[in-house]
Amino acid sequence: MKVIIHKLPDRPGADLPPSSEVVFASGIAVTGMGCNSSREISPGPPVGLRPQPQSSRSPQARQSRTENVSSNVPSTISRPRGGEERYDILPHTSTERAGFAKGTTVHQLASPPPPIAPSERTGSFSTQPPGWPKIIKVEGHPLDVFVLSHSRWSPGTGTCPCWSYISSGLRAVNQPEIVLTLRQRPTEDIEDFSFAPVDWVRMLYEAAKNDHAHVDAQQMVEMFFQDPVKIKFGETVCQGSLNVWQDFHKLGMLIHVENHGEVDDLPPLPYPSHHVIAFTQNEAAVAREFGCHRVMGRLVIDTSNFPIPPWIDRDGKDVTRMVDNAGTFLVNTPLPRARIHGLSAIIANDRDLVLRVPADTEKRRAFQEHWARKLPTDGGVSFESFIPWNADGMLSWKTGNKGRQTLLKCRHSKSECTSLAFLVIALLEKDSCGRLEDGYALLVTQPTLDSLTTAVAAGRDFDVKVYDESDSTERTFCLRWQREEMVREPFEWRQGAMI
Repeated sequence: MKVIIHKLPDRPGADLPPSSEVVFASGIAVTGMGCNSSREISPGPPVGLRPQPQSSRSPQARQSRTENVSSNVPSTISRPRGGEERYDILPHTSTERAGFAKGTTVHQLASPPPPIAPSERTGSFSTQPPGWPKIIKVEGHPLDVFVLSHSRWSPGTGTCPCWSYISSGLRAVNQPEIVLTLRQRPTEDIEDFSFAPVDWVRMLYEAAKNDHAHVDAQQMVEMFFQDPVKIKFGETVCQGSLNVWQDFHKLGMLIHVENHGEVDDLPPLPYPSHHVIAFTQNEAAVAREFGCHRVMGRLVIDTSNFPIPPWIDRDGKDVTRMVDNAGTFLVNTPLPRARIHGLSAIIANDRDLVLRVPADTEKRRAFQEHWARKLPTDGGVSFESFIPWNADGMLSWKTGNKGRQTLLKCRHSKSECTSLAFLVIALLEKDSCGRLEDGYALLVTQPTLDSLTTAVAAGRDFDVKVYDESDSTERTFCLRWQREEMVREPFEWRQGAMI
């Protein structure tokens, strides 16, 4: 197999931007006034960064204020204004990618993988001739996992050696293929790559084939480190070897994010496919209570990659904790939030407030049932929102913010699709809306609410003019029922396919 292993060339620093917009080494440009996020960003020479694609699904909520009504099926704000803090994730263009490797190494992996001492890893799993990429066969299953050794670049950390794992075979059981990039520790040799991602591929396959359980886009996959390790999504619990998973013990959750388009430093990916990221245990606690959107927003600021980090860092620090969310509206409001994977609330074209309901029949039914059940008893409804694949911006929030934080995919983003973390709909004496932390509230009169409820029950689109109190501007609220998207042919892994 002849493979091009993509490596990012060194990036010389660029000229400093105008004084009105300061670009830090983190790859984030800060404009406007507002919160205290400057304490999180160390100034340095400006850099560029290629954005990343995304997606996933979430598990049953454990908090009283979050109601999980999703099914087991896979699944935009703005120019700077006064008091707003804007972050731009700067893009770069790479004209050279160097290096290629030859050779095919086949490993036989038991199911589950047997315990492996670090000193025995190379001897037990390598065949002659040693080379990259590795092709790992999962014993007893028609599964291959391709392991690439390459370097990735990120602001603040520079170029880091990584392993990327790309599955082949999950699509046969209607589970999107996955890609998982793991940052290599300084103490690890190139042959010391972890087998936990391979074991996760095995679990996904077995859950889909035996239990018809699939991991959805931005679904929360919780990890419990005991012997054996238990990994839970929805009502499904998978087991794995503690010895294989023990170097993941600081992590608490895996999140699958949809891939749409090319991922920097990687060969063409299968479609559909998920990029797997991870939350620390403290980040996982925030995600359970307030949704993964809020955690992903803090990761964007910390890593300068939109909308997901470039790799999983098994020793990474927390980017958010429960204390960072003290006093949040999501704690003080009595409305339970429905968690329906694929549902997205966005600001479209810096103008319209749009609620998009996914095309899947079960998810539509869950949306309608939550509306019909909660609106009469609670006087309003609340929905958790998931980052859509075409988002070019998102809202972020933490305790102490004095202004709106808008994270943009790149400096020249047109704010066509800015993602919100949640949407609350309730009664008021006039039709209006307003920003609430990293979400929005839609407040409408009784006649408007009645018309909207009729449209929800009938599955029809609905529009109404509202006044945005937080931005002093007119908007249109749009309820949109999504249609099935066109599915492209999957990328075929074969000899020379990655050239």
